[in-house]
Amino acid sequence: MTHVAKSQGHRIKGFVRCVARGFAPLKKWCLTPFLFFFVIPPLWADQPVMKTLSAHVIHAAEDSLSIAVDFRHPATDKVHRLIFHKDNESGLSGMKSLRDLRPGQVVSIDYVEDSSGKKMIRRIAKVKLSGPPPGLEKFNGI
Repeated sequence: MTHVAKSQGHRIKGFVRCVARGFAPLKKWCLTPFLFFFVIPPLWADQPVMKTLSAHVIHAAEDSLSIAVDFRHPATDKVHRLIFHKDNESGLSGMKSLRDLRPGQVVSIDYVEDSSGKKMIRRIAKVKLSGPPPGLEKFNGI
């Protein structure tokens, strides 16, 4: 091997080492989006989606573990009878049990659907229906 070939070999190795060191931060920078797009999403992909609706109470079960409501779909104006179930993650706002609800009352329900399709209550609250605030009874807008 000639002297010229040896010096070129050292230059190439030095260049490769320099490039490798210079791109080390770039490697970390490229790895971060990879983690966020391909590794981490499966960790939360199976989480159920929280949904919210307001509906009229039909009746609560005797054991206070489920409630039947009528929900009027705003787009189709069709009434759907839905059954919601209470579990250990359910929160009752302003009531001690589902039996405190009376037929005809309006409730707001935050819920998730489990793997079998059951609607599980995460939060339920009575909706207070009232008129306009005092002094604005005759207000018709701007």
